[in-house]
Amino acid sequence: MERTITIDCGRDCTAADIARKLKSVSGYREKSMNTDHAVVKVGSEFMARMIGVYITTNYTAPVKIAINRNGSQAHVTMMPTYKVAYAFPKFERFFEDEFTRIEALLK
Repeated sequence: MERTITIDCGRDCTAADIARKLKSVSGYREKSMNTDHAVVKVGSEFMARMIGVYITTNYTAPVKIAINRNGSQAHVTMMPTYKVAYAFPKFERFFEDEFTRIEALLK
């Protein structure tokens, strides 16, 4: 389960600038930053492991976001940091909803 999107960012925008748009998301952590590549994580892997998605989904899903800038566009790849052997539909929907929320913040 992974989602990649392409966003138009203009020539003056760096990958770090794009990543910092996510600072308002709970659990935001910068892993690496430069002008053409950035990696950040959001959410709580601890909450996902301890609570799961069946008791509540009232927390930010643990997602790793990799941003690669190429000219005036950036390719953003989002993937869960929490892996399970078998993902039930509710688990997949939890992450898909988070991907959609992140995508809206970046555009």
